[in-house]
Amino acid sequence: MKLDPTEVLREYYSLKQQPTESVADFLLRFQAVEGLLDTPQPEDIRKRQFLKALKEPLRSSFALLDFSNVPLTEVINRALNLDHQNIGTGLALFQGLTGSTCQPTTEDT
Repeated sequence: MKLDPTEVLREYYSLKQQPTESVADFLLRFQAVEGLLDTPQPEDIRKRQFLKALKEPLRSSFALLDFSNVPLTEVINRALNLDHQNIGTGLALFQGLTGSTCQPTTEDT
C-alpha cells in the first residue's frame, strides 16, 4: 500500500520529540519518517527539521549556534551527547537526593 505523499510530508514537518523520549529514540522515528518521503529533503531542511523537533531544553542549547556549514551527522552527535549529559545530570541529582551511589557491586562486574 502506497502512502499519500502529502500525509507523509505533513507527518515529517510536524514531528516533535516527546517529553520522555531520548534523542536516540526520536532519531529512529525521525529517520523512519524520512524514509517514507518520495524525495529526500536537502540536508539544510533536514537539519532545520531535526533541530526544530527537539524538546526543550535541547532545542534552546542550539538556538545561538550557526549550523549552516555543519553536517547533519555532527548536529545529531551533539544532540545525542547533550542528551547523554542530561541523563548523567539527572542521575547525579537522583543520587544526591537518595544518597544512592548506583555503583556496580562485585557481583555485577
